[in-house]
Parts: sequence; C-alpha cells; structure tokens
Amino acid sequence: MGIKDSYLYPYILAKRAKLSLKARERSSQLGRKVVWIYPYAQELRYRRLLRSALIIYVTHPMMEAAEKWYQQRLRQDSGSVLHQDGVLEIKGIITRIGLAAFPNSTFLNKVADSISKQSKEQWGKFVRQATGVDITIFETEAEREVVAEWAAENVDRLRDYATLHAKKINKIISNGVSNNDSWKTISERIEVQNDRLTSTQADYIARDSTGNLSSRLQQSMSEEAGIDAYGWNTAGDRKVRGNPRGLYPKSKYSHYIMQGVLRRWSDGRISVDGGRTWRRVRGREEREHVGRAYNCRCTGEPFFLFLVQAADKELVKH
Repeated sequence: MGIKDSYLYPYILAKRAKLSLKARERSSQLGRKVVWIYPYAQELRYRRLLRSALIIYVTHPMMEAAEKWYQQRLRQDSGSVLHQDGVLEIKGIITRIGLAAFPNSTFLNKVADSISKQSKEQWGKFVRQATGVDITIFETEAEREVVAEWAAENVDRLRDYATLHAKKINKIISNGVSNNDSWKTISERIEVQNDRLTSTQADYIARDSTGNLSSRLQQSMSEEAGIDAYGWNTAGDRKVRGNPRGLYPKSKYSHYIMQGVLRRWSDGRISVDGGRTWRRVRGREEREHVGRAYNCRCTGEPFFLFLVQAADKELVKH
C-alpha cells in the first residue's frame, strides 16, 4: 500500500492545508500528546480468570475424585496400606477429570474483547492527533483473525499449563497414598501447591499474553492504515530488561536501549535517526517486535510522520 492510498491521508491532508507553511514546518513531528498504554487492567482480569479456572476446572474436580477414590480404597483394604496399583489408578482418574473439564477458547473471549476495545480507543486517539477528526474504527477481518489466532494459541498454552498443574497434584496424591498419609494431610499439601503454582504461572501467562495481543492488534490497525513504522516505548521502570540501574541489567536483549527507536512492522528493521536510515537489529537490540518477547510490557507508538510529510509535500506543489 502506498502512502497516499491510506484511508487517513485525505484527513491529514485537509488538516495540514489549514496551517501556514511555517506552522506545518514547526508541527511536522505532531508532538507527543498521547502514548499507547500497556493493558494493565486486562492483564489483571486475565490473571484472575485464569486462577479461578484452574481452581474450578482442574484442582477441585481432581481433589474430589481423589478423595472419593481414597475413601473407597481404605474401605476395601480395611485401613491397610494402599497398594501401588492403586496409585496408578488414581493418576488416570484425576487427570482425565481435570483436563476434560478445562474450558475452550470461550474462556478467552472476554479478555480478548477488552484488549481489542482498548486498542481501538487508543488508535482513535492517535488518529485524532494526526487528523484532527474523530474517525470510527470498525473491526476488520484482519483483526478478527488476529484475535482468533491468539485465542487458539492460548487454548493450547493453557491446556499445557493445566497438564502441568495436574501432574503436580498427581505427584502429591500418589506420594501421600504410598506413605499412607491421611487425606487431610494430602489435601493441605495440594492447597499449598495450588496457591504457589497458580500465582506464579498465572501471572506470567497473563502478562505475556495481554501484551502480545495488544501488539498484534496495533500492527493490524497500523497496516490497515498504511503505517509501517512505530516508535518503541518502554515501561520506564526498574523491571525494564537491560536497564543498567534496574533488576535485569544483563538481559541478553535490552529493551532499555530500544527506547525511542523506530521499527518497521514489515521487515523488523530499525532506525535511530528518526527514519532517515534503516538497518537490521544487532548486538543486544531486541529481535522481536514490541510486546512480543516473553513478559514484555513495552508498547509501540504509531509513526504518522511519513503520512504528514507526504501531505506537506503535496501542499507545497499547489
């Protein structure tokens, strides 16, 4: 898509035409009035939903099945030590129950819809800054494909996580059964493991997934508008990888040095001089697009300057 083929170009041209030549020269960079915000609220929502789902669909059904089986075996064996074949039996029972109940992509729709809504709102702010008008942002087929692909990937990821969760609980139960521990002791160990696992893993998955979808949606909307570049913006805190005064100064790839760097969606090349020259990434510069590396909280800012420059050049001709 050529720059002048962008649906935004006529609006930018009309806005720039209202300015004098000197005013256009002074405002060619548009200023930095808005920034793309990382979806913190959506991350928190995803985290809560994921923790609840794991407890409801995995932990509780597995514990109920295990307790029922445990009591039956005790009655059959008249209180004697449970046999090893019983340990194998319970592993199969609780794994089937736990994983069969875990939800499908419907579980992710609420999160995806919320991130999509926020992305459209933010895109609208950038468009208004560039054009001076409010443009209705409709959902495109490309955006629907992005969300569907993201949901499918996360279903697979969550099922893998549920499997890991089930294996941890299986191990606790089988060890307890082998040692002839009481069900009260076994269930207390499961609760401790559940709190530990759901806290750490749910936090990681939520952060990694929400930032990833936000980045994909921004790319889709940018490409639809004929905008191929974005500016890299970090979270600006001590958690930014590569920050020499932060928590992760020796990260393999530094996001700290990416602050303010321009990057092309189409080929990943970067520019450190405002878009005059472009080159491949090198050294500790991040290979992935913004928001795509694991646990990345960085965001991109759509780069409208090329559209503005094309409009100004057209106006000079006339």
